[in-house]
Amino acid sequence: MINPIHGFRRLSRLWADRKFQQSTFYRGPAESNVEAVFIVGCGRSGTTLLRAMLERHPRLWGGPESWIFAQRIDPVILSWKFETDPSETRALLASCSTAVEFSERYFGKCTVAAGKSRWVEKTPRHVHCLPYLLTSFPRARFIHMVRDGRDVACSLRNHPKAAIRRSGVVPLKMNHPISFCINRWLADTSAGLALQTHPRVLTLRYESLVRETERTLRTACEFINEDFTPELMRPTSEATPNAQTRAPSNLASFETVNAGSIGRWMRDLSPTELQTCLRTAGPLLEALGYITP
Repeated sequence: MINPIHGFRRLSRLWADRKFQQSTFYRGPAESNVEAVFIVGCGRSGTTLLRAMLERHPRLWGGPESWIFAQRIDPVILSWKFETDPSETRALLASCSTAVEFSERYFGKCTVAAGKSRWVEKTPRHVHCLPYLLTSFPRARFIHMVRDGRDVACSLRNHPKAAIRRSGVVPLKMNHPISFCINRWLADTSAGLALQTHPRVLTLRYESLVRETERTLRTACEFINEDFTPELMRPTSEATPNAQTRAPSNLASFETVNAGSIGRWMRDLSPTELQTCLRTAGPLLEALGYITP
């Protein structure tokens, strides 16, 4: 039997999401000619790792997840994440007619302030906005990160470990059921793969990024029309003093690349949980080559 409270919350979220999708500010006709780079995919699939690497490029600026096209913009939280002035962010938001215009102007200012030339936006959930973003940013490039869904499910189980609120970084104690995690991987990954043949969408494997890092980064740089530089390979800790604000759950992504999490499902999933993953996402795991028939 469905818990009435949970049912009410789900209906509330669906209603809010429908209103969001109908908003002219977030989904209305808009176009930007900025040559941005978007990194999307299911969470825990290497999106932060790729963003951390690309940020080391002398021309590329990036930042934490903005969620600009996935939820309503809160200028206070956004300013906290990106270390900008809240009053200026609020004024800029009020002067823009669409989220596309706001993102171009806001991230453009952040890029200039960092002494860079081009911005990289990394919000995994934007994978569900790909059709709109491809239309609204006709000169942008999109990188879709894909990872073995069984490993992703293991990682999502206790993720996120912290959340950014107006009061600050709040520790969380998540314990999602594996069924929830593998269903999210299936939905998010399928949304990205639906557009994998688009000429401005590149699909990269997490496993390739950690096992064949240089080759994979060269592929990414060629796709976004940037020169490969050795700096991309050099692990560094987050440079700002507010690392916990910018990436409270993914700080390891800025350090040395580690392939140890590949295949973690073999030690982390119980036989019952593994069967749940295979029943739910077996066909896609097989299509991607993660399992063989």
